[in-house]
Amino acid sequence: MDLESLILDLGSKDRDKRWRASEELARMGDKAVSKLLEALKSGNVDLRVGAAITLGKVGMADPLIEALKDGEWEVRWAAATSLGNLKAKNAVDDLISLLGDESWEVRRAAAIALGKIKDPKAVKPLAEAMKSELMIRFEAARALIQLGSGAVESLINLLLSDDPDVRVKAAEALGFIGDERATQALAKCLGDQDAGVRDAAAKALVKIGGEGLDKLLFHLASEERTLEALKALDLVEEVDLEKCLPVLDEILKKGDEEARYEAVVVLGKLGEKGIELLVKALEDESELVRRGAAMGILINGEKSLPFLDKMVEKGNELAKELAKELAEKIKRK
Repeated sequence: MDLESLILDLGSKDRDKRWRASEELARMGDKAVSKLLEALKSGNVDLRVGAAITLGKVGMADPLIEALKDGEWEVRWAAATSLGNLKAKNAVDDLISLLGDESWEVRRAAAIALGKIKDPKAVKPLAEAMKSELMIRFEAARALIQLGSGAVESLINLLLSDDPDVRVKAAEALGFIGDERATQALAKCLGDQDAGVRDAAAKALVKIGGEGLDKLLFHLASEERTLEALKALDLVEEVDLEKCLPVLDEILKKGDEEARYEAVVVLGKLGEKGIELLVKALEDESELVRRGAAMGILINGEKSLPFLDKMVEKGNELAKELAKELAEKIKRK
């Protein structure tokens, strides 16, 4: 197909036809640039969108920066998307301006593009965009994650937001970045009035590990411990099991019923090192806790038998049932 026909197809209402034309024009490279530049100034919005997308594939950033000022949101969206794909550093200021665009689609595209470009200059504007509507908030958070450690201070500040969803997104982002500078602020969020914030902060501390896990365990050892923090131990990696067991043991001794139940749920997922505590929990005064412990023991299979034997000797009926069930499973193998 000749160049003129491809340019016409670039403005077609048929999506497949537009895509094929864009791919072919991109393959032509420099031969197609002059026509694409003309198309970018066409009176046809669809053609301008197609030209902006294709110029991005060709690698032409400057005309796309100019297209960010187009009167139609679709063209601004296409230009922002292409500039993000090009990781165009010279477009950062203009993309930051688009975080205040009247179109949410454009604001979202600008946030995504800034995340791909990873210029530290975008950190504060993206942190401000986190206070915007949900879709923009999500992409701004993801962009800040891509910016990494340079975004930590701004995200810590967002943990003080009046909006619990902003606090949640900030905590989640800090967990993905994994910088220990955030552990103190996240630890404070373990007592947040919003359960979603407590949950996000606890999971973030586990992801950060090291000092983060220490902060979480310190919280769990206190009288202010929260169930969200306890549930987050599900995510702890095997290498850190030794740190968790003393706290779980203490919770089984002194925690309320709900906390003790969550403790045995976590123990059931922690593997062989948690079995001894699960077997001890078979004597818990709560049937809910005993049944939770039994489930964890069954999940761990025949590895539990040596630990069950001691409880069987003490005459624990539930231990006898579990030992019998596990023995029958082994026979059926």
